[in-house]
Amino acid sequence: MSHSHSPIDHSVDHTYLELPFFEVPLPSFLQALGITRFVLMEIIAGALICAIFIPLARHMAANPVTRGRWWNLLEMLVVFVRDNIVKLGLHGHHARMLLPFFLTLFFFILFNNLLGQVPGGATPTGNVNVTGVLAALVFGMTLFLGMRQSGVLGFWINLVPKLDLPIFLKPFLWIVLFLIELLSLLVKHVVLALRLFANMFAGHTVQAVVMGFAISAGTAGWLWYVVTPTVIAASLALMMLELLVAVLQAYIFCLLAAMFIGSAVEPHH
Repeated sequence: MSHSHSPIDHSVDHTYLELPFFEVPLPSFLQALGITRFVLMEIIAGALICAIFIPLARHMAANPVTRGRWWNLLEMLVVFVRDNIVKLGLHGHHARMLLPFFLTLFFFILFNNLLGQVPGGATPTGNVNVTGVLAALVFGMTLFLGMRQSGVLGFWINLVPKLDLPIFLKPFLWIVLFLIELLSLLVKHVVLALRLFANMFAGHTVQAVVMGFAISAGTAGWLWYVVTPTVIAASLALMMLELLVAVLQAYIFCLLAAMFIGSAVEPHH
């Protein structure tokens, strides 16, 4: 099965899996269901969450103290999300209530980011449609919880902080500030999607470009022996950087999401 191998081609969705030296088309029944390699990676990410954290929840429920290195590591990750993401943006009841949501969101993004580093894998978060849906989910939670907390009308009124102004200025400035805050609310969530997409897409594209140097040098005779070791070293360095970026971007996305939702359920006065 022959396909072009431009850097962009490596970073977009396909109906086949890319292995180091060949491509494996997805089974026809999966393609008939509309399952591409990005969708398959998302399914795998969801399965990993269930396979890891459902047993963890059962273990923690059955044992007052978590025992074992594996369970302690997983509990440490859960505590990290709780203390360094959820509690920074939310407080009290809302932090406890939304912890499962943010745990799922964080590890879903993280696993999708990391699957691109596995041979044959891909990075769905390098697709703006995927990150757009994730940002839309956060936007929906922001609106729903904000309106549940303050009431439908109260939520929209609370977008604008209290104005200590003369009565003849207040209506005009309130409308202007409301439009600005409404635009800001929309833009923040659009940027949330674009930030994750841009970082993951760019990282994999750069990796593909670097690997392409070795392929291009393959027809240059002795030059291949000079270029290839350099490309391998650069690729390993980029892979390490991508692992860091994968974790960092999952953290940033969820932290900003917690702050956006927190500002909705605990509006300024």
